[in-house]
This record gives sequence, C-alpha cells and structure tokens, in this order.
Amino acid sequence: LDGRDFGVLVATTRAGDQLDDTDQQLLQAVAREMGVALDNVRLQAAERKGLQDYVLAVTAAQEDERKRIARDLHDDAAQSLVLLSRGLGRLASDNGLPEPQAAEAEYLREMVRGTLESVRRASRDLRPAVLDDLGLAPALEWLVGRMAELKTIEAEFVVAGERRRLQPDQEVAAFRIAQEALKNVEKHSGADAVTVTLSFSDRSLVLEVIDNGRGFEPTAATGHAKLGLLGMRERAELVTGRLNIASRPGDGTTVAFELTLDEPFER
Repeated sequence: LDGRDFGVLVATTRAGDQLDDTDQQLLQAVAREMGVALDNVRLQAAERKGLQDYVLAVTAAQEDERKRIARDLHDDAAQSLVLLSRGLGRLASDNGLPEPQAAEAEYLREMVRGTLESVRRASRDLRPAVLDDLGLAPALEWLVGRMAELKTIEAEFVVAGERRRLQPDQEVAAFRIAQEALKNVEKHSGADAVTVTLSFSDRSLVLEVIDNGRGFEPTAATGHAKLGLLGMRERAELVTGRLNIASRPGDGTTVAFELTLDEPFER
C-alpha cells in the first residue's frame, strides 16, 4: 500500500477454538515485528546494492584513468623519448664531434633507451592495449609471456574451448584477478612453475592460476597479501562471479575465478 509491500499473517485454530483478545494482540505484535524485520532486510539489500553500484562506478573510473594515463605515456612521453634517442644517436655518430662528447651522447642515448622501455612497460602494466583491442585470451597470453621472460618461473598459458569476447567489465575483472594472482606467485610463492588456464563453455568462463609454490593458509593472510586477496574477491563479486582460493602450506596455490556468461559480447 502507498508503494510499500503488503502481506497477510494467517493464523488457524483447532475446530471449536476461538482467538481471544490476548491471542489477537499477540498475533498483531508478531505481525508488526515481522514487518519491521522485512523492512530491515529490504533496507540492507538496498544499501548493499547502493554500495556495490558505488564500488563498480569507482572501479570503472579507475580503469578509465588507467587507460588515459597509459595512452598519454604511449602517445606523448614515449614518442618524445623516441625522438630524443634518435637525436642523440645522430649526435653521437657525427664525425665532427670530439670523441669525449660523442661518447657522452652515446651514453645519454642508452639512458634514454632504458627510460623509454620503462615508460612502455608502465603503460602496458596500467592498461595493456591488447586487452581492449583483442580481448581477454590474448591479454592473458601476453601477461603469462612476460612472466616467462623472467626465466625464474616456468609459466604456461592454456586455453580450452572456443575463444570469445566478453563484456568489457568482465574481461577487465578476469585480467586484473590473473594479474594479481601472478604477482603473488612471483613475489611470495617461491614457485618455479605456474599454469594459467582459461576455459570457455557455452554458459561459463573459468580462469585458474595454479602454482607449485610453498602455499599458505588463506584465512591467515595479513598485510598486502590479505589486501590482494580481498581485491580479487571484490573484482569477482562486482561482475557477479565467484572466486575460490585453494591453498595450504607446502602444497601450492590455486586461484579459480568462475563467471556465468550471458550472450557473448561482439566488439
């Protein structure tokens, strides 16, 4: 009534019995308490929905900012460093330049090259263009390939099922979960092998990051490790996915993210 939900509390008696005033007052009190409880449940649900919408909006804004900064680094800073490197290269190769100055120019050119690579790496870490352009599977393949380049951890990427594009927020969530899981493998696990598996089916996507490291007790995680786990869970929940972390000391770790899919996203 008046935009509010309406319910009926029905009480039955045995044949021949009747409710007296005390019984009716008791039932009215019970009905009022049930109404208050239902109102509280609705309010809590609305608050959770509002909080989820807020976190989703903040996360989207963060990703947009990452994309903008990555684009600026690539288009402005990186291009300027490329031009500077070329100019120093021409200066270093100028036959009329004294040897000390030519050597200094070559030294500065090498410094610029190193800075350029750092800028490009930062741009890719912030928001790899392959994620937006080609999708989740190629982005994860790139991410795992970067870990393999470290030579300290044997990294493998496996795709099962037919690859397809997902909704942009779903692809970002899965990528960030994998990125955080691999960062944990590199920094904390002590593993020498990790496998990232991406499994597509008609109605679901399953992402698994499995390492052979020292393992840990998930409920006992503290500090940055705990924040990382919370961040992955939050990412999963924002796209109505499920995250499971299976680990125990001495037995490696499996991070599994499962997502129920609707219709595929067509870029």
